[in-house]
Amino acid sequence: MNFRPAQLGDALPDLPCLVHGTDGSAWALLEWALREGHASRIGLEDTLVLPCGETAADNAALVRAGLALAVGP
Repeated sequence: MNFRPAQLGDALPDLPCLVHGTDGSAWALLEWALREGHASRIGLEDTLVLPCGETAADNAALVRAGLALAVGP
């Protein structure tokens, strides 16, 4: 799955790509960005729910979940 528009890659090949989604796409895009080596972010401005679907208690809970995806079990 390629979420990065080809036009941006062609027009700006030397610029880093910061990937982030909103709501339902936030976790899928974070996982994709991690696999593809792109910078990413996760937090309350992106989603209110954890990957498991539970509402996050706070921003720190979202960041911990994102870090867990990045470093693995």
